Amino acid sequence: MQARHAHRVQVLVAGQAVEAPAIRHNPESFQEHLREARARYGAAKCLCQPVQLNLVIREREGKLFLAAWPNDAERHALDCPFYGEKHTGRTQYADSAISSEGERTALRLGHSLIQHGRNAEPGPGVHAPAAPAPQPAATPRSPAKEKLHTWGLLHYLWENAGLNRWYPGWTRDWGFTRYALRRAAESTDVGGKPLLQHLYIPEVWNEARKAEIRAHWREFCAPLHRQHRRSPSVASGFVIGLVRELAPTEYGYAIKLHHHAERFWMDATLSDNLARFSRRGWAALKHLEVSAAPEEKPYVIAALRVEATHTGRLTVVDGALMRVSPRYIPVNSSFEDHLARVLVEQDRQFVRPLHYDNHNLALPDFILKDVDASYSGTDGNGHARSVALHVYGPSILPIQKARLTALDRKNAETVGLAFWEWYVADQGQPPALPPARPRHTRAGPINSQSA
Repeated sequence: MQARHAHRVQVLVAGQAVEAPAIRHNPESFQEHLREARARYGAAKCLCQPVQLNLVIREREGKLFLAAWPNDAERHALDCPFYGEKHTGRTQYADSAISSEGERTALRLGHSLIQHGRNAEPGPGVHAPAAPAPQPAATPRSPAKEKLHTWGLLHYLWENAGLNRWYPGWTRDWGFTRYALRRAAESTDVGGKPLLQHLYIPEVWNEARKAEIRAHWREFCAPLHRQHRRSPSVASGFVIGLVRELAPTEYGYAIKLHHHAERFWMDATLSDNLARFSRRGWAALKHLEVSAAPEEKPYVIAALRVEATHTGRLTVVDGALMRVSPRYIPVNSSFEDHLARVLVEQDRQFVRPLHYDNHNLALPDFILKDVDASYSGTDGNGHARSVALHVYGPSILPIQKARLTALDRKNAETVGLAFWEWYVADQGQPPALPPARPRHTRAGPINSQSA
């Protein structure tokens, strides 16, 4: 399968049609066009929808860039780089945790990537007291949370890489997933430096490029080995990959990732925390070796913060396990996984809202964006409403299900969404999805722009 998203979105800048991803992620190459557009029209136009949408021309440190018009981000098409989802856990954070300006975003993490004053590496089977346990994903957080923890970081990268949504014509494998995550990390700063400097994502193994791939791994490991766990200052970094194996060891577990030979070691304390706070991902890992049909095979992403021991072995000190579909859409159960596969097979436009660090948020399982108005009705602007898709597992009792359905219907109506449900105890397969509206065919290059 070809690893790409089929971006064909254009924007009009001073009467010139340019590729939207190029100007969104590399505005430096379009400064002359942006200056002319600001002087002549005051804005640019996005062509991702039948009705052109205004784009704001902003300035940061003398450099111009484009951004979605205030409150318009959700009106853009799902394959548009100016799209933004309001139904997300990101809104729980204060600006100090996630601060965006221009094409760059600064994150304030809940832990420093360099810890000072640690020079006593624990013995085998003993959890390092200076390395905090993973933050409980199920613990409610304040809307003004000041720092981002592991779940929040993973969901931030997934959302900003566009990996929590799907658009007709897209294809996605690990090669593209890695590319999209790295591009999101490249424009993200942690401690004043690009997150990409502290992040390793295994690339698809290629025997002909093994020397280059191994060199990239050594480059990531070098600062960790220099500042290992017996050093006065201990360095850590992030590894994100698709789990291939979870194997028990004498003191805990070892995780092995696809396309990567090295193992990552965790002690019993950390594995117990993962089993509690990443319980869905942990449960899916327990079924990796179980013989099953391809449509039932689970996929799990691991986000690991790692440190090096004095012997060079990489130890996991914090982590999160996220179950995903074969196209890397986050899911919480085999039933959500099944629905995500159906949505992709039918080439529907949908979003998976992400909780970040707070899995108690009342969010839909999916939001279907391409629904015909005959099913969902219209909003105050005459646009067809999107539909909140909810999956209720077979373990939910009928009396619980009635209460949950009433609450979810109310929440959907409050934010202007229609409602759809699948109660697995009553129906073994998902009921028919809401009908899709006719697809919009984008016009070719346009050489004129209205103010």
